[in-house]
Amino acid sequence: MTVTRAFVNRSRHFEKVTAERATRQVQLDTLWEQLEGPMSHPEGRRDFVRVVLCYFIPPVGVFMQVGLGSAFWINLLLTFFGYLPGVLHGVWIISSVREGGGQASDANSTFFSLLAGYFLPPVGVAMRRGVSAALVINIVLTLLFWVPGMVHAAWVICNAED
Repeated sequence: MTVTRAFVNRSRHFEKVTAERATRQVQLDTLWEQLEGPMSHPEGRRDFVRVVLCYFIPPVGVFMQVGLGSAFWINLLLTFFGYLPGVLHGVWIISSVREGGGQASDANSTFFSLLAGYFLPPVGVAMRRGVSAALVINIVLTLLFWVPGMVHAAWVICNAED
């Protein structure tokens, strides 16, 4: 009888601990969704990777967007003749061409925000989000070292709500 009672008590304790863990996990998931907000859509994540690659190796970002089409070869030539023209062209392709060949509706604003995010990261973030916590974070990152500011600006711009 004592062994059975101990087993029942242990089972109840295990069920209670499991329920508490499940409740905490639901709370953490809810908090994470609130923190992610507009950053949870996968298209922004894909564009972010393409933009960061385009900032450093323009033809790779363009290739990821359009494949081995004419835009890739033009970008490759522009990058060989001068790095900056390759970056400009790559950012334009990524901001204006959607997967499947369609045109983006907000291509101009995204292009100028990404371009500003390349040269002056806080300006790109301010263009897309205005004065916000993201802008303060970006200013700090840019002051610490330029590249983290650029990457953060690309993340904020690619994942901003329109």
